Amino acid sequence: MNKIQIFEFNLGAILQNASSTSGAIDLGSCRNEGRFSVQSIMTAAGANAPTIQIDYLASNDGINYVVGGSAITTGQAKGASLPLAFTPPRCRWMELKATEENTAAITSLRLILAVQ
Repeated sequence: MNKIQIFEFNLGAILQNASSTSGAIDLGSCRNEGRFSVQSIMTAAGANAPTIQIDYLASNDGINYVVGGSAITTGQAKGASLPLAFTPPRCRWMELKATEENTAAITSLRLILAVQ
């Protein structure tokens, strides 16, 4: 039976050229088909739109995390993004990392991860 689990993270404010990482996500009980998507909802002060990069970090022990391949997405965004599909390697634990790439500070950032 396929099931979809949703994980939502409020990463808060991110300063210009800084990053924030979500809490650990235990994939042991939810990964079935291996379909992943992430959506971002962002606000920012000022006229400049922040440039954000979202990466996933993978771990098998829940302690040591490595960047799991190429970035899920990078680019300018304000408001809500479309859900973006990605395929991480087999792993037990995952974290999402958002980095502002030297354009403008982010007032608030929320990431929504769907796993099927």
